Amino acid sequence: MNSAPNGPTLSLAALAARQLEGLPTAWLAFATDDAAVAVMRLQPTDPPALWASFVQGAERARLDALIAPADRARSVAAHGLARLLWAAATGYPPQAGRWVVPGSGAKPRLARVDAAAVALAQGGTGASDGGALDIGDGVGALDDLDVNVAHSGALVVCGVALGRAIGVDVEVVRPTPDLDEVARKICDPIEYAAMPPSPGSPAWLDAFYRRWVAKEAALKARGVGLAGDPQALIVDLAATTARLWPVPQPDSLPPADLALAELDVGPAARAAVVLLGAAPPRWPMTTERLAAWD
Repeated sequence: MNSAPNGPTLSLAALAARQLEGLPTAWLAFATDDAAVAVMRLQPTDPPALWASFVQGAERARLDALIAPADRARSVAAHGLARLLWAAATGYPPQAGRWVVPGSGAKPRLARVDAAAVALAQGGTGASDGGALDIGDGVGALDDLDVNVAHSGALVVCGVALGRAIGVDVEVVRPTPDLDEVARKICDPIEYAAMPPSPGSPAWLDAFYRRWVAKEAALKARGVGLAGDPQALIVDLAATTARLWPVPQPDSLPPADLALAELDVGPAARAAVVLLGAAPPRWPMTTERLAAWD
């Protein structure tokens, strides 16, 4: 693996913010040295060409197979935004990333770089054996980079983190009749007892959706998604800042390894990001490598 060029390192948040420049409907909703979350509000007039150009091959074919045009546009935009943040973190062009599933039921990762796509971005023909570059060439191991996406309604959320797992979720607030039954299934009995009265009221809906997105983001960070047990996590909304606690059980993570942040996505939706593990060193991106893709 080649060593990274010398130069001042940039935080992952700074890199992500740079990539979002020129996208008026996207903003950075969460930022640290080692993690960033971008939110984008889709507009009917948004040109799909930008996102579609980032998503190619089997991934594009799978998304194009979605029947509803709105679902198709939202999914392509979500995957495109994921690649944009991945490019910010790695210095490779967005279309060069390839998803890898480490094993059965494992969390997919953008952990391979397509050599032909890199050659095309550099002005070449792309004629190669189609193999993957040495992952992390000049930037550190891509296996240490985690990417996660979610979308609901016109909102797309994407998170990227170095050295620890990340999960994001967003949900448009919808007062449907079965939400109280859902709340009983996802909430620990202590949590449910703390819910505001009058299921379906604005205060109740706020508490329900804040808990829902926090739990789903945590389960996605752990790589299990909704196959996991949401009742194994308690979302404490009593504090000034919402907190996430595992219910004591043999495979529980210590509270210090669960970092929850609620995202501002407007009054009509709720969103959250969860990071697992202690904060790692800063991502070793340099100004020289970043300039190479300008």
